[in-house]
Amino acid sequence: MGLSYGVGYICAISGNREDLEKVPAAAQKIYEDKQAWCKALSKDELSSYGTFETSWCEDYTNAIKSAAESALSGDSLPAFVFMAVEDDSSHGIMDEVMKALDEALPGLVIVLCAEYKQKKCIFISPPGESSLNLNEFDLFEGRNDWKHAAKLFRGCQALTCLRFPWGKTLSIGPRTFQGCTNLTALILPKEVTKIDETAFEDCPNLTIYAPSKSFAKEFAKEHSIRSRVYKA
Repeated sequence: MGLSYGVGYICAISGNREDLEKVPAAAQKIYEDKQAWCKALSKDELSSYGTFETSWCEDYTNAIKSAAESALSGDSLPAFVFMAVEDDSSHGIMDEVMKALDEALPGLVIVLCAEYKQKKCIFISPPGESSLNLNEFDLFEGRNDWKHAAKLFRGCQALTCLRFPWGKTLSIGPRTFQGCTNLTALILPKEVTKIDETAFEDCPNLTIYAPSKSFAKEFAKEHSIRSRVYKA
């Protein structure tokens, strides 16, 4: 790119425990595939960008493995968050890694918040689909709500657990999770500051996990939704 480029990512990954247990091995394979790609390059290609790409890919996949292993080490919910940064030298590699993980384990729910020059955009891949194509979205739109997520999650019976990324102010739009009857855990950060009254219609098994005194915790109390406190 001709202009200075820098994107910060916060990624939340959720799913059943069986899928999460496969994440470290899947991340390792993504890195090994990148290594194999690198070995096939010519000497000129390798010296110009091959080593750079392999190094960044290793950083990203190690971050994923470490976060997944930490989440699996205790009795916490099957979800984890990690952070990453892209600049001119690593542009596109994070996209490749996340798309490859999504394709390897389509049962995962992947939510990726990207921020470019204080503008935010959310990318979502629901369970059972490999749809995390970051090239289809425009970072410059600055989308930061969940209204568009309704078409992905509404009535989704495969959705059981979802963790929202933290660090970005978020709102949850009308009927976003309507009819998600198997959704048992929604982990919401303090940055969720608006929830539509109809967001959780027909979610009989839902428990909201949120920080004490947060908007989400108070919303759950006011709407008679089961909730539990977690330390932010």
